[in-house]
Amino acid sequence: MLQLAAGCGGGGISTADRLKADHRIGLIPGATAGVAKVERVGDWNGSDDVFVAWVKVTRKEGLPYVVCLSVDIAGRIEKLDDLSLVVTTPSESACKGAKPKP
Repeated sequence: MLQLAAGCGGGGISTADRLKADHRIGLIPGATAGVAKVERVGDWNGSDDVFVAWVKVTRKEGLPYVVCLSVDIAGRIEKLDDLSLVVTTPSESACKGAKPKP
C-alpha cells in the first residue's frame, strides 16, 4: 500500500506543516514491515492539510524506490494503523516535476 517518490514542487506551505508531514512519513517504517527508511526528496505541495511529495523508500531488503505520496496532516494518529487513513499513494501526476531516481 505504501509507496514513495521525490521531486514535487513546493508552494506556500508553512514550516510547521512541512514538519508535520515529514513526521507522518517518518512513522511508516514502524508501521510497515520491510521498510527501513522513508525520506522526502522533493518539496511538499498542496493545500487544506493534504500535501503531496516525491518520497524515497529504502527497504530492509532490496533496492530503494521512489513514489508520489499524499499526507493528510489534520487530526491525530492514535495508533500506527491510522497511517492508512492519512498516508496514501495518489497517481504520479499529483506530484510536480519528473519522478526522481532512487
